Amino acid sequence: MTLAFPKQARILQRYEYKSLARNGKSWVGSSLLISYRFGKYTAPRLGLTVTKKYGNAVVRNHFKRILRESFRSLYSRFPKPVSYTHLRAHETRHD
Repeated sequence: MTLAFPKQARILQRYEYKSLARNGKSWVGSSLLISYRFGKYTAPRLGLTVTKKYGNAVVRNHFKRILRESFRSLYSRFPKPVSYTHLRAHETRHD
């Protein structure tokens, strides 16, 4: 994958986020919730939501940039049948 973050690698529609929340599995860390689902697409996809409680816009956007870059750099390591990867920051920690 190049340095770009193409639309094919993004979750863009609200119904996709809702479907992931309903039908996906999730993992909860100290400041991150990761929801994922296997099967529907052939390549991993990423969608990000960060609550306003996480910090101001600068902090939230910085956090999302870091997550997008991590996704791009680790793209080849994700299992191929993973259809969605959804990351949501908790309100607990930010710097």
